[in-house]
Amino acid sequence: MQPNNHPAAPDSFENSRLEDLVTVHQAIAALGQAPDYAAVVEQRSALYDRVRDLHPTLISDEENSALNLLIGSMAETRKETLGI
Repeated sequence: MQPNNHPAAPDSFENSRLEDLVTVHQAIAALGQAPDYAAVVEQRSALYDRVRDLHPTLISDEENSALNLLIGSMAETRKETLGI
């Protein structure tokens, strides 16, 4: 059975939420591949902004906190691997 993608369908919210979360997680993974520290700072800032945009409409307080911690951790780890 195919999901109903009509905007009024009960699962359309969850589909949208899932797409946004996948995009955020992919961007967090990409942060770990940033070529230099300037890119880390730029990508980290954009990710924090994106998560802020998702809260509280698409993500809960707990998810907001967890994603922000993950972003900060990935940025710090990448900074260390760049030797900074």
